Amino acid sequence: MPFSLYFILFVVDSTVLHQSTIYNRSLLVLLTMDTLSSVVCY
Repeated sequence: MPFSLYFILFVVDSTVLHQSTIYNRSLLVLLTMDTLSSVVCY
């Protein structure tokens, strides 16, 4: 996975998700990883 993707995820996490709970954050991480996996598979 490109480094830029990690950077984007980090920025989104530190800005948008700063107020979110741990539970919501982990759900989003799972969803994001699932989406990335699907994209990579194609």
